[in-house]
Amino acid sequence: MKHFRLSMIGIFAIVAAFIAGTLPIASADAASSSSPASLAQVLQLVASATSIKNVPSSIQPPLQNADTSYGVDLAAKRGCSPAPTISTTGSCIYGDQQGSKTMVLVGDSHAAMWLAGFDEMAQRIHWKLVVLIKTECPAVMTRFWIDSLNRPYPECSAWHSYIVSRIRKLDPSIVVIANWWDYNKNINDKPITDTQWIQGESTMLKDLQGKGTQEVLWGDIPYLSQAGPTCLAAHLTNAQACTTPRSYADVSSHEFDLAAVAKQHAATYVSTTNLFCTSQCTAIVGSYDVYANASHITNNYAKFLSGAIQTDLQPLINQSSQGTK
Repeated sequence: MKHFRLSMIGIFAIVAAFIAGTLPIASADAASSSSPASLAQVLQLVASATSIKNVPSSIQPPLQNADTSYGVDLAAKRGCSPAPTISTTGSCIYGDQQGSKTMVLVGDSHAAMWLAGFDEMAQRIHWKLVVLIKTECPAVMTRFWIDSLNRPYPECSAWHSYIVSRIRKLDPSIVVIANWWDYNKNINDKPITDTQWIQGESTMLKDLQGKGTQEVLWGDIPYLSQAGPTCLAAHLTNAQACTTPRSYADVSSHEFDLAAVAKQHAATYVSTTNLFCTSQCTAIVGSYDVYANASHITNNYAKFLSGAIQTDLQPLINQSSQGTK
């Protein structure tokens, strides 16, 4: 059964409560406190972000460090970001390493960028989190081209076989798949078509489906018209110069396709756009630098979203806790 992250009624209720002043005031440091920021608190900060004028002196991470403050770098510190020519990885267990339940986060750099938030959540709920990420190699069963090496990418296909085998052996309770759709090329050095992507995503879901394993397609982020940190550094007293209309930033056609594929396979689709945008998408939320570069979020913001991530996954977590896996 497909689960929706937040109904329209729920969104309107939260916005109404925000306007009425009945929501608790969200702290931009909530993610570092004993209780994570709730979904309502995140949405409140996102709604108020359009009124931010000056870039906070306490912005996290500092703008000059943003490009090394996202999940690929975090994974690399544990040897969990294999080089393009490598098609295996280590154990890469995060969260609670003694946990009795297992969740897998799998995909390319757009899975890795969520690592800090998923790790924080997994520690809190005492689950193991196995991270299987390979940059420039989406977890989509099709053959890719790798631009950085300017050649076909057979190592990506080998990685696909590896992660399917690894996940089947793990027999996890939940598998979360997150990828960057845009700018990928097929084996012929041509832009991958929507049909190729949808078919490949569908095959991956079928191949990873285990008895009792719940699958999640994690939606992509919205994209600003300028790289967040670069734009903010050039507009320290006019942060809204770095804001992009949601209608431009949200890759809605791709997200519609992801939702359809998830429904076809009785998987869960999670949209993430409301965690970044109202009608506008900003480069700052609270005191967080949201974007590490043009296409990834920072570790700091991902960690801040750990409570919202848990809300998205809570129905599946509850279902797994009631079962034997």
